[in-house]
Amino acid sequence: MRKLAAVLLSVCLCMLMGCSPKTPPVSGETELIPDLAFNEGFVLTGFDSRPEFNQRHIGEIDYGLENLDPVWRIGQWGCLKNLVNAEYSQNSGVDVFEDGSKVLKVNRKTGAYSLYCNAETDGVYANGVRKENEPWIHFILEIPQFPVFTKLKDLDYLTFYLEFQLTKGVNQCGADYDPSLHSSMFLWYITVSDLTDTSEYFWFGLPIYDNRHAFSPEFAQQDGGKEDSTSSFIYNPAADTFLDIPVVEGTPNLLNRDMLPTIQYAFKLAQERGFMKNTKYENLGITSMYIGWELPGTFDVGMDVQNMRLLAGKK
Repeated sequence: MRKLAAVLLSVCLCMLMGCSPKTPPVSGETELIPDLAFNEGFVLTGFDSRPEFNQRHIGEIDYGLENLDPVWRIGQWGCLKNLVNAEYSQNSGVDVFEDGSKVLKVNRKTGAYSLYCNAETDGVYANGVRKENEPWIHFILEIPQFPVFTKLKDLDYLTFYLEFQLTKGVNQCGADYDPSLHSSMFLWYITVSDLTDTSEYFWFGLPIYDNRHAFSPEFAQQDGGKEDSTSSFIYNPAADTFLDIPVVEGTPNLLNRDMLPTIQYAFKLAQERGFMKNTKYENLGITSMYIGWELPGTFDVGMDVQNMRLLAGKK
């Protein structure tokens, strides 16, 4: 407990002071996330993720600079308000983008960022709370394709590292709130693909925060619930397997876990359930990633992230 308290205090101080990331890769270890400080900006999506709507690149966030080459994309799936029309300001070296519902804050020196979203002011749920099979708000930071695909067979560990703090979590659903339909979730996902056929993949995700649970339970099933779902297998381990304390508003928290054994288990489970039946483990690689908010309900939420790492290596 003393060690954990010391770590959390360090995280808190880091958030307050805007310190630089303090977990550089060690010898033989690779940082998989490119452009950790978002210096190359972001591509912006539209609201419908179905390919036929061609909304995967409708604009960019470039800080007023030229000749940037973004590897990051901001997913605004299911929203009405658009960061293409964002008001841009700077505050103590932090870039701030606001569209009336979503707020993105980026510190290009440290890589710290904040994602705030008020579903009520977005307007997508203006006619009432979300109904079954309707789309929902996403405010996520995506790497649609890693520059290099890392093969799982070459790794002894894959560490997910995140220093973070929930700043707001207000349920705006009112009397129509139904926890089977409505929630606010902060998630970190990667896709694990067959590199001989990347149409064959599964989602591996860490459910960092879910308003319905102190620790999110294990989740394993086919992607669904809305028209543009991928129909691929999804696996989320129970949150108490990678978090030491629940995520509570105003309390710094830390994720620091090797998830490779759990990913291996997820692949085995996917095949047992009929997915990727012809895929061999030696052909699996990490192909994409996203982190951020999914709001299938009307919520006003915020998350501050100080330090994010995805570290792969040999022991």
